[in-house]
Amino acid sequence: MPERFSSLKELHEKLWNKAQGNDDSAKGGRKKTRRKKGAKKRKTRKRKRKRKKTRRKKRKGGCYPNCCRKATPVVPRSMVVVDDVIDLGHPSFDDRIRTTRETIQQAYDAAYDPITGRPYTPWTPHQFNMRRAEAEHKHNTNVAKYINTYPRATPVSEMTRHIIPPDLQQPDIVYTPTVIVPSTGGGLFKGKSTISTNFESGNINHIKNVQRKKDVLVVLEIENEPYPKNTKKKYQNWFYFKSNDVQRKAMTYTIQNINVFGNDWKGFDVCYSYDNKNWKRIKTSFSKKNKTLTWKHTSTKKNVYFAYYPPYTTVMKQKMMMKYKNKKGAKAKTLGKSKVDALILGNGPLKIFIVARQHPGESIGSWMIEGFLKEYFSDVQRKVVEDVFTFYIIPMANPGGVKLGHWYTNKKGQNLNRSWRHNKTSETNDIKRLMTEKKALLYLDLHGDEGASKHFITSCIESKNKVRKPFNNTMAKFCPNFQKEDYYKRHAHKVYGTMDCFDKERTLTIEGAMKHSLYKHKTIQDEGIEIGKAIYKTVIHMREHICIDK
Repeated sequence: MPERFSSLKELHEKLWNKAQGNDDSAKGGRKKTRRKKGAKKRKTRKRKRKRKKTRRKKRKGGCYPNCCRKATPVVPRSMVVVDDVIDLGHPSFDDRIRTTRETIQQAYDAAYDPITGRPYTPWTPHQFNMRRAEAEHKHNTNVAKYINTYPRATPVSEMTRHIIPPDLQQPDIVYTPTVIVPSTGGGLFKGKSTISTNFESGNINHIKNVQRKKDVLVVLEIENEPYPKNTKKKYQNWFYFKSNDVQRKAMTYTIQNINVFGNDWKGFDVCYSYDNKNWKRIKTSFSKKNKTLTWKHTSTKKNVYFAYYPPYTTVMKQKMMMKYKNKKGAKAKTLGKSKVDALILGNGPLKIFIVARQHPGESIGSWMIEGFLKEYFSDVQRKVVEDVFTFYIIPMANPGGVKLGHWYTNKKGQNLNRSWRHNKTSETNDIKRLMTEKKALLYLDLHGDEGASKHFITSCIESKNKVRKPFNNTMAKFCPNFQKEDYYKRHAHKVYGTMDCFDKERTLTIEGAMKHSLYKHKTIQDEGIEIGKAIYKTVIHMREHICIDK
């Protein structure tokens, strides 16, 4: 007849006694039973060998694996009953807590004199406080890590909280333990998640957080740029922010003030990174009706970065300039009042200008420059190239807009790529002054397009560029994701005041598709670097056409 218990507490005590070996019923292994008289023993040799083998392998609780009775589970001391369900917890958790307390107590005993109450030499009071704080921090970190590793098995008790041993508590220290609240979203919420943009190129407004059943909804808005009052189309696509304290949390991000221009956002996926260096894509949905951009993400790290495209800041530009300007055959120059940096490579008769980042949000242009320089300085025939070409490279034409996290304008709200005809901005005036002085044979303007799926070359409709067709064909050979057709063919006539105005016959605009996928690269920005390498190879192979054009 099965045993009956008046309460779960009595059942727990019974199980614990069996686990400790205090119960006689748990000892002795298999229960002996008498066979009926006249029953024949039908056992093969295989069964006998198996029986002998299983007898040698004992389990905790004094039971065999293949016994008629079930094995007695090992029950920890800190059992919790939730809705009449036994939570066995984890057997090693209490031992870890006990060991940590003993370690800290030993450190305390070794540090303080029990008679005087003062610390021994060589520890000063300040040194001991530092050691105590380090031990407490290590202990609290281990507890939090353990709870995150075993969220279901960890019993809900005081031991799950961050603990300062009472022996180490001082009257002047006030400690408030962190309360851990289990969520329905599959993780443990340890406080509120925050959004930060207190870094260069950061751009987003955090509206609110909405706690839902399965996740947390984060409502965001892109910051407005200082456009002039009469501006009809206000492009403000760039966003770049950091989401804090989101480990193991189910989060849903929504940007609600998206500007809709055609199908630019169709098929677009947001970029994310845990270390702010290696960027990848995450599935994103766009609502044209509500003008919202939405994606879901459950982070494996404490913090995560999100951006329209992998950012390339002025700090990164300065590191690049410091890396290459001191190399042989290279020199740096700062242009006028705008303080736009220029890098001059080579000393040949064929002069070529390469300008990037007139629009600060089109960061793919700077990644193109990065790839161009890598290919140039790794070229085996660089000495020959230096005698033939002279490259005037401007990696960031709009540093003020990049710092502020703008998409289209500089710090004054001016569009550099519409001011080449009327000399409206100081940045374009300084670049034009250098172009007029040197008189190059080819001008390349590097941009990024938010609507195209493949990279392409375009130029103003009124230009009569003879180099465009051979440049297109050569570029397609070195760049697999390049298309010969002009994506702006239908509406190119509406664009005026671009860099084409300086020299209609020698200017080409290279547009990198910012919606491109990861392809076979490790990171998103690797594709921009590959475009830059392809531009260098194309220019080298195009030297005959450039000379003819002269």
